[in-house]
Amino acid sequence: MNNSKSQYFSNREAAILILKEEGKPINYLKIIDIAIKKGLVPPADETRRTPEISFNRDMHRAVRLAEEKNEEPPFKLVGRGIFELNPNYHLSKITEPSIQKEETSSDKITRIVQQHNKKSKEKIRERILNLDPYAFEELIGLFFDSMKYDDVKVTKKSRDGGIDVIANLKFGVNEIKVVVQTKRYTKNKIVAETIRALLGAVTDYNAAQGVLVTTSDFTVGAKELAKKNKSLIVLINGDMLVDQLIENNIGIKKYKYGLIYIDENFFENISQTS
Repeated sequence: MNNSKSQYFSNREAAILILKEEGKPINYLKIIDIAIKKGLVPPADETRRTPEISFNRDMHRAVRLAEEKNEEPPFKLVGRGIFELNPNYHLSKITEPSIQKEETSSDKITRIVQQHNKKSKEKIRERILNLDPYAFEELIGLFFDSMKYDDVKVTKKSRDGGIDVIANLKFGVNEIKVVVQTKRYTKNKIVAETIRALLGAVTDYNAAQGVLVTTSDFTVGAKELAKKNKSLIVLINGDMLVDQLIENNIGIKKYKYGLIYIDENFFENISQTS
């Protein structure tokens, strides 16, 4: 077992493992030698000049502390410096040390990019919440346009039955209509009643599908109703919306290593045109 890049076992735990493996009483000096060779404890170096002293001390301390607590000690002293494993001690109390992988340059870059992009996502979501309702509808219209929908129409102030965006998707000679409702909420979740209204709009518009996009999320009842009508209703919550905008390069700029930045000019433009 090579622990050169990991946390080591404690002296006590290393002694228990070796005594278990050897199956006989052993002098603590031999236990130290085996523990170092197996990589269970760090080798003697400038920071660990006298492992013999610390090992002997820790083993005696483990026995004494167990006796003070009226517990079974992990091992017993059966001779001068000689220890034997206590058969009544539960080895399940020993836990494998967690591996600490050395961070490579590539790992470091990945970590930094992930941390940066997480913050960028939060900024994008905050920027979306600061849009006025009509600019938000414009954003969703651009989103569907980027998804290769045809004849994307943002209804804006006409308020066509609560529908904010109408889009068509062509498959050869066939065409399906999708109606979209947007809800720019900070905390309030979308309830089942809103899903029912969207189902009604799907029928009224003779559409194939209704999509509800929100910056917040959906209640359990809303999700269950949408699931029962999964061929007719699609739900997009705040997290999904941000991910989809990034995937389709809307309102963001991408740089080397996949770094994501918010495109403030984009958001200013849709705010001015709404």
